[in-house]
Amino acid sequence: MPDPLSLEQHFALIEAEHHHSLAAPLSARRALLVAILLDHYPDRVFAAHRHQPDQVFGVEDMLAYRAELGRRSPAMAAIFALGSGNATLRIEAVKVPIADYSSLGVEDFMVSLYNGNSVQRVMLYTPGHEPRLAHDVLSEAIAFWRA
Repeated sequence: MPDPLSLEQHFALIEAEHHHSLAAPLSARRALLVAILLDHYPDRVFAAHRHQPDQVFGVEDMLAYRAELGRRSPAMAAIFALGSGNATLRIEAVKVPIADYSSLGVEDFMVSLYNGNSVQRVMLYTPGHEPRLAHDVLSEAIAFWRA
C-alpha cells in the first residue's frame, strides 16, 4: 500500500505535532509522537531516494543510512535510541537559573517560585549521555532535516 502522505506532508506533520508538543511541555505522549514521526521519516526518505546515492550519503541499505544519520546528527541518534527502546522519556523537575527566569511563561514562573527554582519538563535519557530536555532534542532533529 502506498504511503498516504508525501515526504513533504510527513515533514509538515512532524512540524505541526512539534508545535503542539512545545505548547504542552509536560506531555511525554506528545513528545513521543514527534519522536516516532522523526524516527520513521528517514525510512521514507531512503525508500524515496535509494536509487539516488547522493541523496542517501552513498549507502545501499536503510540500516547504513540510519547509522550515517546518527553519526551526522546526535539528535537523530537519540531519537533512534528512543525508537528502539534504548532511551526513555521521563517527566521530572529541572532547575531554572535565575538568569533564565525571563524566558519562562507565567505558569512556569509561578511553579518555579514554589518549587525551589525548578519546573517540570520532559527529559530524554539516553545511555552514555547526560539527560537532555526532550523538546530541545526534537528541535535539533527538525533543524537537521531543514538544513
